[in-house]
Amino acid sequence: MTARRRTTSHHAWLAALAELVYAVPPESVAVVALRGDGSVGMAASLDRRACLMPEIAASFAGSVVTHCRAMRFRRCAIVSFTDARVDWECAAGELVREGLEGLLEVEDSLVVSAGRYRSPSCADPHCCPPGGRRLPAARDASQASRARKEDERAHRTSARRAGARSRRKRELDASVWREEAHALWRAALADSADATDAWGAADGLAPPVVGRLGDALTDSAVRDALILEVFGAGATAVRETLAGVPSDDTDACLDGVMRGDARPSPRSVEAFDAVLMRIEDLCRGRSGAEASAVRALLSWWWGDLASCLASAQAAIRRDDECRLAALLCETATRGLLPGWLREVG
Repeated sequence: MTARRRTTSHHAWLAALAELVYAVPPESVAVVALRGDGSVGMAASLDRRACLMPEIAASFAGSVVTHCRAMRFRRCAIVSFTDARVDWECAAGELVREGLEGLLEVEDSLVVSAGRYRSPSCADPHCCPPGGRRLPAARDASQASRARKEDERAHRTSARRAGARSRRKRELDASVWREEAHALWRAALADSADATDAWGAADGLAPPVVGRLGDALTDSAVRDALILEVFGAGATAVRETLAGVPSDDTDACLDGVMRGDARPSPRSVEAFDAVLMRIEDLCRGRSGAEASAVRALLSWWWGDLASCLASAQAAIRRDDECRLAALLCETATRGLLPGWLREVG
């Protein structure tokens, strides 16, 4: 599952569909989470063919519910992007709806194709005329998409250069660099956790900052210290991990995280995930791989094995030597849940 688009303008979610056409795969199902004022909180999508498998659709829906509850979204709409003919309800969208019912209020179910949208179950020709209605601002969407892609390229270049500068600084004094990298991460996580919209706060991080955050993840001491801190470890364990000092306390904390026994604050996990996703968007190579691997760990902690596997595989595609990703890929494939969920079950 990949969060794709967020907007805050009033009644903007239909207009956001025109942009989602360029942001999601052509054959996919998206769940659009709606704020109280009707604007878009976030959108998540999955391949439409995968959603035709009930167990995958249920897992996707469960992951959406988890994220929506963490961000206090209670309403949503389902949008099927497809070129296939849909005379009644979209089968893939309906399977996702079944997983959402009773957990989120599903306001509408739409099909988008060839720049037009409609509700297949709507029999009112004035509401949904044959062929559907043109998406708002659809004529401008292609130009807007090109502009966004140019911006994204510039942002990735800026992040990459900042990451390279960070690596050179690390070579000069690794201990000082680690302290600075940890402080930068703590500030980013605090801003994300304190914001009403953690994902929007993470999206606002400047590309050079994202490049430095991504480079920090390639250092196992910084990465592990961040994981311990988010998962509620004490200051001593975090400090020793950051300094690379082995201790029984640190090992016990790390073991607790990897067994899934730790009980972090959901808000802290959400803030961590939001920043990691921003790194995934802008960073390539090991930085992007480590971000995906840690996102896999967070998905596993939520009990979302499908997202855990997807993120772990994404990390391995970027760096086939990513050990954390390989471990989580095996864990998800074997269907192993974190300890706290096994206790609940």
